[in-house]
Amino acid sequence: MNYSPVDQGFQAILQQVLPLSSAQTHRISQIGVAMLLAKSTCLSSIASFVKATTNQDSRIRRITRLLDARFVTQDLAYQPAIREVLKNHNSKVWHLMIDRSTLWDSKVDLVTVALHCRKRVIPLMWEFVPFGGACQEVYIDLVQRCAQLIPPTQRVIFHGDTEFGRVVMIFALRELNWDFILGQSSHVHIRCKGEQQSRPLSSLPVPHHGTFLLPDIELTSKHLLGGLNLLAFREPKHNGIHRKREFLYLVTSLPLSTSLRRVGRRRWGIEPFHRDLKSAGFQLPTSRLRSPKRLASIVILAALAYLYTVCLGRWLCKTSRRVEVDDKPQRHYSLFRLGRDWLVNRLRCDLPIPVMLRFYT
Repeated sequence: MNYSPVDQGFQAILQQVLPLSSAQTHRISQIGVAMLLAKSTCLSSIASFVKATTNQDSRIRRITRLLDARFVTQDLAYQPAIREVLKNHNSKVWHLMIDRSTLWDSKVDLVTVALHCRKRVIPLMWEFVPFGGACQEVYIDLVQRCAQLIPPTQRVIFHGDTEFGRVVMIFALRELNWDFILGQSSHVHIRCKGEQQSRPLSSLPVPHHGTFLLPDIELTSKHLLGGLNLLAFREPKHNGIHRKREFLYLVTSLPLSTSLRRVGRRRWGIEPFHRDLKSAGFQLPTSRLRSPKRLASIVILAALAYLYTVCLGRWLCKTSRRVEVDDKPQRHYSLFRLGRDWLVNRLRCDLPIPVMLRFYT
C-alpha cells in the first residue's frame, strides 16, 4: 500500500505550524502516520509501516533516534499545532477538564488538561506523575501553563474530580478568573450561611432521586473558603467493587440551576481520550518504554496524530461526508475513529488527503 498521500499531507500541515526544519517534520509525520496505521505504539509494529528500504531492526533504530531527539518536545512539536487549532475555535465558553490515568503496570500516570469539544476532548498539555498522583503544586503548575494557551478574555469553566478539588486549586482558578466545577470527598467539611459549626458532606440529606442544591457555603472549617455553591446527587454506578462512593459532591463558582448537573457531565468527555490512547486507539501500554524521554516523545507523536484525525473526523461531520465510514443515522464512531478510518480508506483508494488542521465549531 502506498502511504505517501497521508505522509505528504500530514507533513505539509506540520511544516505550516511547527517551527522545525523540513527534515524534522518529515521524520515526525512519517512515524505519526505509521502509528495511525499500526494502531499501536509498539516499536516493532510501527516499524512495519515505516516506508524505508532498510530491514526491520534498522527501522526500529530509526524510530528510537526520533524519540531521543531534542526537538520532540511539547513546546516545539505540539504546542504550535494546538495553538493553530485554538485560533479558530469559536465558542462562548471553553470547558477545560483535568484527569489522571494510569498508563501501564502501575508504574506511571498521565495527567492531562484538555478542552471539551463535541462530547470529546482535545489535549492541551499533560504531565507524567508517579503512580497514585502527585502534589497539588504539580497540578496547579500544569493548569497555569495551560492558561497561556487561552485568550485572556475567554470565559472558562474548569472541571475536575476530587483529586483536583483542593482549596489551593480553587485559589489558583480564582486568580485566573475561571469558573469551576470540582468534586469533593464526603469527609470534607462545609459551613452554611448563618451556621456556627461545620459539618461533613456525608451528613447532608442528599435524596436518592434528584439533585441536592446548597447555595453560599464555606468550604472546610480550616480555610473557610466562601462564595461557593454545592450540588450533590446519588450516583449508584460508582458504588462498584473498586469504587465505594455512592453520592457525588460538587462545589462550583457558577450560580445554582437545574441545568448545572448537565453542564458538569462534560467532564466525562476526557475518558474516551484516555481510552483512545490506551485500549481503543494507539495501544500505548504496548510500547513498554522505560526511558522517560522516549515515553514523553511517543505520547507527543500520539497526541499529534490524535489531533489530526479528530480534526478530520469533525470535518467529515461538518461536510456531510461521515457516511463514507459511518453510515448510522446517528454518529456511531468517535471523531478520532472517523478520521483514522477515513484515512485508511483514502489510502486503499489511492486518493489525496486534505491539508487542514482545524476543528470546526
